[in-house]
Amino acid sequence: MYHFLMFVVGLLALAAVGLPLVLRDRLISFPIVIVSVGALLTLVFEPGTFDPVANGFLSEHLAEFAVIVALTGLGLSIDRRVSWRGWMTTWRLLAITMPISIALTAWLGWWIGGLVPSAAVLFASAMAPTDPVLAVDVQTGPPTTGDPDADEPDEVRFGLTSESSLNDGLAFPFVNLAILLAIFGFEPSEWAVNWFLVDVLYKIFGGLVIGWVVGKALGWVTVRLVGGKGFAGMFDEGEGLAPAVMALAYTLVSFGLTEVAGAYGFIAVFVTAYVVRDTERTNHVHDHLHEGAEQLELLAMSVVLLLLGASFADGLFRLVTWEMIVLGLVLVLIARPVAGWVGLMGHAGATRDERMILSFFGIRGLGSIYYLAYGLNKADFSQADVMWALLCVTVFASLLIHGLTARKAVAWLERRREEQGLVPASPQESGPASV
Repeated sequence: MYHFLMFVVGLLALAAVGLPLVLRDRLISFPIVIVSVGALLTLVFEPGTFDPVANGFLSEHLAEFAVIVALTGLGLSIDRRVSWRGWMTTWRLLAITMPISIALTAWLGWWIGGLVPSAAVLFASAMAPTDPVLAVDVQTGPPTTGDPDADEPDEVRFGLTSESSLNDGLAFPFVNLAILLAIFGFEPSEWAVNWFLVDVLYKIFGGLVIGWVVGKALGWVTVRLVGGKGFAGMFDEGEGLAPAVMALAYTLVSFGLTEVAGAYGFIAVFVTAYVVRDTERTNHVHDHLHEGAEQLELLAMSVVLLLLGASFADGLFRLVTWEMIVLGLVLVLIARPVAGWVGLMGHAGATRDERMILSFFGIRGLGSIYYLAYGLNKADFSQADVMWALLCVTVFASLLIHGLTARKAVAWLERRREEQGLVPASPQESGPASV
């Protein structure tokens, strides 16, 4: 079976390179194919092999690796410089939409899903991170490296990419809150002060600071220390693995150092990649690094989704009820869109059509898998299997609905912009009424 798994991983690597190109103009998406193949794996393995609860350590750390690699790719892809006004879409989605979404999901998990309060909070927190990596049609493209003043012109792509880049880390305090509730119960005197000071303030601030420092150091090394052209010269000479290795090095250095310091590594990894991208923005090294990170990201994502499909077919599907299906559809089609619309209400930096797309595409995926596995490994939750089944239903619903509608939604938005005579422009260029 070990050698068979080597064979499967090899096929996954080939699929990660070629299948997205083959399916580019097809109705079916790459993640759906991988999940389906994962379900077929159960035909050749013993029952219980892919139990995510019994294999909690593997579930957590495979998903963790996939998330941090994806965060590096996202950080390298964003052109827009950080500012209060230019990132207003992001701030609204993080500060308003995410808390509303968590509260609404926790209530629905308790009311429809039958989860006890601590389990409902954990499930809601795990569902908080969005994941546009699983729908590349609504994600920003590669970094623009020829222009030092390059900016992401499309508010929808920028908003969804930047939101997912940061809420992967900002969901952590809520997950830790669920863990404390499971251990101590609803007695705030036992944990509230420590949770706020450590899990909220220190770990978020620490992740931001360490990520920035590491990003500055790695950006200087990359662009200046190794020759006049940095590593870009080495990349151009045919070192095909060099970009992926360098992107992986950035990811592991930033994540490992931040976690050792007890802060949130997810936040640090994104900040590091973004700061590296911001170092000498015209250098084409960033193109190569982004491409390398994207290759790693596709392979890691494929492994995690393959195992999720296998876990569902290996037994979790037996726990699925009509209530779970209803809850998954409500979360994807109602809860996130409502929370998104409330968060973006009155936002002058996006048109009404753009706010609709931003609200709808709250894609669930890798981050949700990691957080649920992490929470279940840290405390005793009696409904672990039920939460995994709920997660599978919700993530599969998201993959199907968002995967099938992403291209059509983007095409519809472009037609609407043409009809209204609007051209996507950054807030810095267009003023308060920018689109």
